[in-house]
Amino acid sequence: MKKFPRFIIIIKYLIAALLLWGVFSCLDGAELYKNIRSIPVSLLISALLAFNLAQFLCAERMRYYYARAGRQISWWFNLMLYYVGMFFNIFIPGGFGGDAYKIHILKKKGEFPVREGIRLQLSIRASGLYSLLLFMALSVFFMPVSADINQNLVISGVSGFVLLVSVGYFFSVRWILKESFATAFSVLRFSLPIQGLSLLCAALLTIGLGQGYYLPEYLFLFIIAAILGMFPVTIGGLGIREMVFLYGANYLSWFTGTNVSAEMGVALSLCNLAVTLGSSLLGLLFWERVKQYKF
Repeated sequence: MKKFPRFIIIIKYLIAALLLWGVFSCLDGAELYKNIRSIPVSLLISALLAFNLAQFLCAERMRYYYARAGRQISWWFNLMLYYVGMFFNIFIPGGFGGDAYKIHILKKKGEFPVREGIRLQLSIRASGLYSLLLFMALSVFFMPVSADINQNLVISGVSGFVLLVSVGYFFSVRWILKESFATAFSVLRFSLPIQGLSLLCAALLTIGLGQGYYLPEYLFLFIIAAILGMFPVTIGGLGIREMVFLYGANYLSWFTGTNVSAEMGVALSLCNLAVTLGSSLLGLLFWERVKQYKF
């Protein structure tokens, strides 16, 4: 490994460690551990199943994009490749992440052009981000609003936000990523259920933590944390997501007039991380099979 990429990885680990130190210094670690242990095993298993079902749909979405580009990939190979990509993103950080590995393998095995692979991966990311933003807007409608805030103004703001991100999404995929409007729209039948299942995973964990009454609020923060965690500042967004819950809970409590617990939010983030880590280990099992697979 070259010195510069290694330096970047060290910096990412340091940033993640500093952010986590800042989070845990503000919380009671023993109480946090107690809350996490209180989640029923049945809900943990259900959350794990929901998360992995979302990954199955992710593999099908990727296969759909490549099929629209005239590239046929088997569903099983695509699923294995997706889990290996997850493994790379979390356990082998650096410049050669999961998306880059997918592009590399598909070029090596099927002679798929790298530029086309990059475009398709960006299209996948765009549809996923758009779906997350729609769910984020939807969660606001289910939140209570503080008496100090004009509810009609909130509704108008959220409606304008949905219109803005919709225009931004379809403009970007059509004129920047060169996808047709038909593809950009039809792929949402994958992206919306994928993000819905990811949020179901978070919802089950939230209920397990005894915070089901504040479910829209926690899911709103969860979505913001997921979006900010996409930025390659730390390892897999570690530390960033926990910071969002730590400080976002106070602002959301003011907005809703309720008592959103930062400690429970951090517990939710850590539990979701555990589900992601456990699922990503499947990528290690598929790594050699992907390299040996023949179309």
